[in-house]
Amino acid sequence: MTKADDRPADRTAPPGRMNQRFARLGFVNPDRAAAVLAAPPLSWWDGEASAPVSPGAAAVIAALGRASDPDLAVNALADLARAVGGDDVQLLRATLETSGQVRSRLINLLGASIELGAHLVAYPDHWHVMVSVDYDADGVARRLADAVGADVTDLVTGTRGRRV
Repeated sequence: MTKADDRPADRTAPPGRMNQRFARLGFVNPDRAAAVLAAPPLSWWDGEASAPVSPGAAAVIAALGRASDPDLAVNALADLARAVGGDDVQLLRATLETSGQVRSRLINLLGASIELGAHLVAYPDHWHVMVSVDYDADGVARRLADAVGADVTDLVTGTRGRRV
């Protein structure tokens, strides 16, 4: 997996309004983001209309803009979609378009870590973990807090005033 600017865009998006829209969403390379989102396997952006292709696509694009690194997230998501391939790519797209919970989990993960994105590309069926009803987001916070000796119920310092 490489950084967003290391790969050539498959197609160049016209500058102007589209560039401004993607720049406002936090993309460092808005032309590249538009090209990736317009091209298969994602196909969530209509370059001619300068708009998302559907309300579900708009939700995904907005979520990408909320990722810690939108450029990393969009490129990792495109890499994952290519790795998933076949009918499963349609399931991935549909799930991201319809499930806010899965969309938030997956896009935030892809925008936060090159290595986690690379793992999902190497093991593309692992994205299904994000769909699992057994996913325990509260348990993640508790386990991380326990690992460093903090208290997840103490939201200010996590130490209840103790020095660790």
